[in-house]
Amino acid sequence: SWAAYQAILWLGNATNQDRIRYSAFAGFGNVSGRRGALRESVEWSERALTLARSLADPRLIQQLGTNLGIAYRGLGDLDRAKAY
Repeated sequence: SWAAYQAILWLGNATNQDRIRYSAFAGFGNVSGRRGALRESVEWSERALTLARSLADPRLIQQLGTNLGIAYRGLGDLDRAKAY
């Protein structure tokens, strides 16, 4: 739920842990996508992708790429969807 991810983000900020912040941003992106707020989903997912890249974690990068591809496809932006 949104409130759970807010708590995770608070923890990530309080402990200055990017991996925890990543989880919150990715979660916000997923919740937004399930609610049909695809532009918001893209914004959160792009923030999470930035953190995944800074963590140099290929698994996280791949997960976000998939999520972004799905969101962009839902928005009708097939070029961006294919890029992910």
